[in-house]
Amino acid sequence: MAEEKIISPDSQGDNNNFSSDQQQLLELLKTNLVNNKEILKSVKFLKNYFYWRTIFNTIKWVILILIVILGIISLKPVVSSLQGYVDNIKSYSEQLESASEQVNNLKGLININAR
Repeated sequence: MAEEKIISPDSQGDNNNFSSDQQQLLELLKTNLVNNKEILKSVKFLKNYFYWRTIFNTIKWVILILIVILGIISLKPVVSSLQGYVDNIKSYSEQLESASEQVNNLKGLININAR
């Protein structure tokens, strides 16, 4: 930070030439300096907060994306095994349909022979 130089009545040498307006201005400058230091502390805190928030939000999104990618990768074996079950169910369904057709054919033969 730059060197702080405050004009004071002592540095002027002659206290009589230092008017009340200048003293008020000097007091306002001193209070302004104190306020600026407080504001600087607050701004540094906010900058630090936003910096860490950005880092943690980035980490959060990376973790979420990795979870989704790993979930998709791990679902492939599950889907393939489920596809095997579905194929088995389809084959059982086809066998049931063919068996029901055979039963209907036998019923038809029985009905023909019974006449």
